[in-house]
Amino acid sequence: MRTPADVDAVLSLAGVAVPEHGLRDVTVTVHRGARHAVIADPAAGAALVAVLAGEQPVSGGQLLLHGRPLTADRAADGVGFVRLTPRPTSAATVAGAVTAIRRRRPPVRTTPTALDGHQRAAAILRGCGLAEDLLTPVDVLPPGKRRLLDLAIAQASDADLIVIEEPNARLTGRDIHQLSLAVATLPTATAVLYLAGTVTAVAGLASHITAIQEGRSLPPTSIAGLPGRAQHPGELALTGRTERPRLTADPVPIGGRPPSTLQRKAVP
Repeated sequence: MRTPADVDAVLSLAGVAVPEHGLRDVTVTVHRGARHAVIADPAAGAALVAVLAGEQPVSGGQLLLHGRPLTADRAADGVGFVRLTPRPTSAATVAGAVTAIRRRRPPVRTTPTALDGHQRAAAILRGCGLAEDLLTPVDVLPPGKRRLLDLAIAQASDADLIVIEEPNARLTGRDIHQLSLAVATLPTATAVLYLAGTVTAVAGLASHITAIQEGRSLPPTSIAGLPGRAQHPGELALTGRTERPRLTADPVPIGGRPPSTLQRKAVP
């Protein structure tokens, strides 16, 4: 019998294994509207992207999208990708790349002012910081804007889940800020899964992480809870520490709280 949590799950990976790419036992659940991150080394992260896209077969485990097996066709229909290296598009311009996307759900015309296809594309591109690039050829976009275009394409397709690989890679500071703004304005039911090598890369973007250590996933944890709770060697490494935190008399504020006589301080 499926539980309410199961029904709410957009993506569910259980015991997924791709040994040749360093994935031995990965379990991740992403719920509707979640902002989740998987922290793994680049090779494992890239393999996981390929698995989610249906491009990489697995040797074990189960992958479900909305409770049904995840196939390449279903991934193309329900999952949007912002890859580290964007895939080619046949569209000539930025605006054309978005207006050409087939929506998974028909538009709901509830008012006379409802946006048509071109207006909707322009609004999405504006939200992704590409309002001044509507007529720009896709192949001349800087790397950061090209990745933002992929985010716009994913949004235009009504994707239930958007997978963003290395969210701060090849992006300028302005691009990163624009990415965070664009994600914040996604429909509330849209889930976002980040794949990154460090917690720092998803700080301010994700609320929870699942770390992959030696090919196996650790239990999910809140990013906000990591500084005082990280005890597993893998989690300590992810937060930039090599040893467990120790008590010190130095009054170092943690999480914005007033300093006390004893605080946890990371060992250099």
